[in-house]
Amino acid sequence: MYVADLVKRSGRSIKSAKIRTLLTAMAIGVGTFALTLTMAASNGATNYVNGVIADNFDPAELIVTNDEAVLGQANTTTPREYDDSFSTGSSNAGATTQVKYLTERDVKKIENMDGVEYVRRDITVNARYITGPNDKRYVATIQTFSPAQQPSLAAGSIENQLQGNQIILPEAYVSVLGFESAERAIGQKIAVTVQQSVDTAALQKQLQSGQLTADKLAELSQNTTHTESFTIAAVQHAPTTVQPGTELYLYANESDVRALNDIMTRGTDNYQKYAYVFVRVKGGEDE
Repeated sequence: MYVADLVKRSGRSIKSAKIRTLLTAMAIGVGTFALTLTMAASNGATNYVNGVIADNFDPAELIVTNDEAVLGQANTTTPREYDDSFSTGSSNAGATTQVKYLTERDVKKIENMDGVEYVRRDITVNARYITGPNDKRYVATIQTFSPAQQPSLAAGSIENQLQGNQIILPEAYVSVLGFESAERAIGQKIAVTVQQSVDTAALQKQLQSGQLTADKLAELSQNTTHTESFTIAAVQHAPTTVQPGTELYLYANESDVRALNDIMTRGTDNYQKYAYVFVRVKGGEDE
């Protein structure tokens, strides 16, 4: 059969079944459009995840933990023998559980390993409240600032690492704390107030010796707070590539956040214990 005959037969077929031809063409068009949308959504999701990783994580760092339970992989049906590294944690389902945390002794051992450049404690502190020039109180969460983070700044600047008692303030806090603008906030101070833990064992000894009354003990247990002053080094734009739920985090250097965490946990099972740490491997960025 010649090509000319094939063309003629195709033409007659199209003319005799116009509705079928139209429906077939529409189906092809819809399928192509759906495939394009799927590929675009897939590429968009991939780019978003890559952006979150690039802006918040160091590819040369490893996440090191002391317990599979931190990663949700522990056997929760078998009793576990106690040691002093256990502390309260949560399972992936949100249930309260006992987790074997890393202690300062563990951190020192990791720091002394060959090939380790440094160990970074990733600490998050829930402040009781923060205040600015207008003295209004707002809840806030403060986290250690990672050198790998690349925040988009509305004002100010960040060197390789934040200095002592410097803080990065989210743009959403600028006006509510009483600052005229992001630029005017730079170099100004905010006060961070945390709940100070009470060493109940020491207080009980004082109570038994008659140095402390039961009423005074109750008052100290409820009203003990600590306030620290921080200078605003930078104001961060509302981020677009962060882990969900961290959009309003404030950031300070590790030693400052660690000091706040120690104040909040001293005398408790969580004192100087960490669910995980970040370990930077020498030359790891080249792997």
